[in-house]
Parts: sequence; structure tokens; C-alpha cells
Amino acid sequence: MGWAYPGTPVLIGDIEIRGGLIHVGRGPGGHWGANACWIDPALEVDPPGGGDTRREVGTYWPSYHSLTSTHRRTYLGWLAGERHPAAISPAFFRLYFFGLERRLVHDRAVQDAPLVIAELDRLLDAGLGSPFIGPAIELRTAALLLSGRPLRPVQPAPRLDGTWQIPLATRIHLGQALANGGPLGADDALLWVLAHHETTLRTPGHRCLAELRRLFAVRFGERHQNGLAMKTPTARIDARYQATYSGSTLIEGAHGQLPDIGSVSAPLERQRTLLRLCEDELIPYSRLIGTRPAASGTIEAALLLPAPLREESLQPAAARARAALAGLLDGAALCSLPVPSVLAALGLELPRNAERPPAALLEKAAAHLEQLGHGLEPDPRHGKLAHLPSDLTLFALGGAIDPDRPAYAAARAAVEVGTMAAAVSGPLTDAQRAALARHLHTHAGLHAPEAARLEALAHALRNRPKPPRNLPARLAGLPPDARPAMLRAAAAVLLAGGPPSPEAVAFLERAAAVLQLDQALVHTGLHETSGAAPARTHGSMDPARLARIRQDTQDASTLLAGIFLETEDAQ
Repeated sequence: MGWAYPGTPVLIGDIEIRGGLIHVGRGPGGHWGANACWIDPALEVDPPGGGDTRREVGTYWPSYHSLTSTHRRTYLGWLAGERHPAAISPAFFRLYFFGLERRLVHDRAVQDAPLVIAELDRLLDAGLGSPFIGPAIELRTAALLLSGRPLRPVQPAPRLDGTWQIPLATRIHLGQALANGGPLGADDALLWVLAHHETTLRTPGHRCLAELRRLFAVRFGERHQNGLAMKTPTARIDARYQATYSGSTLIEGAHGQLPDIGSVSAPLERQRTLLRLCEDELIPYSRLIGTRPAASGTIEAALLLPAPLREESLQPAAARARAALAGLLDGAALCSLPVPSVLAALGLELPRNAERPPAALLEKAAAHLEQLGHGLEPDPRHGKLAHLPSDLTLFALGGAIDPDRPAYAAARAAVEVGTMAAAVSGPLTDAQRAALARHLHTHAGLHAPEAARLEALAHALRNRPKPPRNLPARLAGLPPDARPAMLRAAAAVLLAGGPPSPEAVAFLERAAAVLQLDQALVHTGLHETSGAAPARTHGSMDPARLARIRQDTQDASTLLAGIFLETEDAQ
């Protein structure tokens, strides 16, 4: 019967095979060596229901003749199906692969090279197992050379087979580069070092091959501005295909006149050292991608890349993040968004089972947002809050700020005190927030970007919990002349919602005590803001109560720049 072409039905027992690409018959001679792949229809095959794709043949070099009837049923059933390489054990696949190899190399059926090449491409695309990738690529190269067709461009890639020789297509490619007389470029140098059997890529190299290729090109250019000059080898390429069963076969052609880089080793170790240094630079990026593959293409990932790759990767990452944020903000200059939505837009993830985002994660989110022209409040880099809201406030970033600048620190303290005071009576109202915004924009020495950030902070703290009765407050060394303004800001917030409650007045009196201000300033501020001083109520302080509050403030051990902190144990 001989070689079966695709589309020609072949019946073996009750199994019909239409895919072709197999040898059918007794074979010309014995059952081993070059004839091991022949399928003899006269040999017994198990009836329907037999066969098991999980059962191994038991030998590395099987022949169809040596298979049991059960094994034959398994093999023939696979041939009759889609022939996916992962759907059958390696020994069966090796038998099939040898049939392709025999047709091309042993039979020298050059006219069938396109069929063999197409089948090898299909198998490689289907996820061919690593033991067969190298042989399949070599057989494909042999098929192209025997049929006089051009080779596919060779790209730098790790070796996936265990052979010692540089792949034939790589030797021809590099031989042509050497024959042209020019030095090797970065890609050719990387191709050479990766193709050598002594080169082993580490995890960053395998995981981040595209980034490794780009980084190697940069570092190679720094060392070899004019390329890698090397002496042309005198040895010529001996293009032999090592067949699975029948020894090696010489493939003649013009490539036999090209210099063989496989005979050179002198400059190779220096390029291998450069490769290892590039892998080292990619370790932080590789760890992130290994932990969170979905982080690829995000700002976080781009920022972990070595400097030569960072800017190029940041541009598409930022474009994706901007598009995601634009969908969330919907044109608003200031907007509150759920924490997971903000993190997802930036390619970040909330830790599993976390009730609220860790400060470090918010710091990372704030840094990423700055790359996109947005600010975030509460921003843990500019002041700490024990209570983090369930959503985050994003706003248009007008410019950078110095959180330690005295005028800003004083104004931020005013926002803290104002929102704390308002929380005594309930959430911050729109009128109170607007009053605080007006105060900020007229605050002496406050810059526009600072006022915008503090307005966003007030928005973020609009639903802060009611402060505890005995709130331990801590204050850094604000300038004495900034402290009265802070109380006036708090008074403006309170009066924007109507007459202040006794509890709110009491809170301001406590703030005055912490700030070591005269209690009269509280009522003066309320009077100046409303035009009428509020009546003293049970919220006013007697000397004994004032002494207790002052004692509480002495227990504060840390002073933070102009910010009142709610402690974890006070909630």
C-alpha cells in the first residue's frame, strides 16, 4: 500500500483513518529500524472498546509490529482522531513522528516536504512536548533545505531540547551573518548564546523573554557600540540530520559553504555573563509577574522594569489606566470611588480577605495616580488616619505639594479639626464642605494645588465616624499664629450647617485645649463667622474638665505634622 496521503481513507480492522501521513503495509524488509513505523493491516487489533491512551508502551524505541493488540487499538484510534500530541503517551507519538521523518529523510520524497512541514507546524502550535520540540524543528529545517524553500527567520529563544549541537537553522543564520563580513548585532549575539548547550536561562529569562531581549540589546549596545567583531571561522557547516532510527543524513546545498559558528567559543562566555546580568536586573519585575500574571502591562509592573525599558512600557500602561479611570470618573474633577474599583483600574489588587487596603497599597496607588495626573485622598504619604473610608476620593492633580510646609500643615489640621467637629452632629454636609473649601482657598499662604488636595481630603472624610468623647489628639509644632486660623476654619464648617450643637462647641473647646489656645477664641470664631455668639451650654468647660483634657494630651507620645489622629483603640 505504501504512503497514505491526507484524505485517502485507510481501513485497519474497524478503524478508518483519513488523515494520511502514515506508511501502511508490511514494509520493505524487517520490522525495525527504518521500517518500524509501517502499519501492517494483518496484525491483530483489539475490538472496539479496547485501547487506553494512558498506557505506556514500555520501550523507548517501539515499532508497530512490537505493539500489543491493545496498544495498536490505542495508536490507531489516535491516528483516526485529531492527533493532538498531548492526547497520547510519548512512545506512540515517537512512532508517528518517525513516520514523518522516514518519508522525508529515508524515502527522500521531497515532493511531500510541504505536507510534512505543515504537519510539523500544526504539532508545534498544538503544544508539542519539550522532548519533541527540538527534533521537530530540526526536521522542519531539513524539509525546507531538501525542498529548496527559504528558512523561517530565526529569533532568540531558549533551547528546549537536550542536544549539544546548535540548531541547524541557527548555524545557517549566523553563518550567513559572518559570511557577510559584518560584526554580530545584539539579536544575533543573544541568539548565539541562547542556542549554546552550556547556556541555561534562569526564571527571569524564561518568564520575561521579551523584556530580556530588549534589555540585552541595550546593554550589548553599551559594550559593543559597533557590534561584536569576531574572526570568521574556517570550519564550514556540515548539515546533517540525525534521524531517529536510521542514522545521520547529509543535506547538501549552498549552506555547506557558510562558516560554522558552532566551532567558535572564545567570545561566548562574555555574552553569557552579560545575559546573566540582564536576568539579575529583571528579577523584581519577574517576581511580580510570577506572583500576579495579570499585572503584566500595568504601571506597577512598568515601574519595576530596569530604567532603559521603563519609559517605553509606562506609556501603554498609563494609557490603559487612564482609559479605565476615565470610565470611572465620567468627566468629574473630584469623585469618590470604591477602593476595589480604583485598585483594579491601576492593575492593583486588594489582599485576599482584607477588610481595608493596607497603607502600603494605598501609597502605591497614590504614586501610580500621580503618574496619570490624579491625586488620591486620604493619601497615607501626607498624613495617617486610623480610620480609612470605604471609598477613595480622586481629584485632578494641579501640581506637587510639600506636606511639611507650615502653611499646608496648618490648613490640613484645620480640615481634620473641622471634619471631626462636624462628625459630632453627623456626616459632613455639602454646605459644610463648601464652607471649608471657601476657607481653604482664602487661607493665607496656601497654594492652589494644596487647596485642591485639602478639599478632596474633606470630601473623603465627609462620613468619618463620630469622634470618641475622650479623643487623644496629637499635634506637631504648628506655628502659634496658625492655630487660631485652624479654629476659625472649624467654626466655619460648623456654622455652615446651621447653629452648632453643644457637642460641636465642646469639641472645639477640647481642640483649643490641645492647641493651648484661650477658650475665648472658640466663641470669638463662632461669633465672627455667624455674627452672633452661641450660648454657653453644658458643652462649655469648667476648670476641672479643662485640666483633665490637658492631662490627656500629655499622654500623646508622637507629634505628626499638623494632623489630628484618631487612634485605633479610640474607635
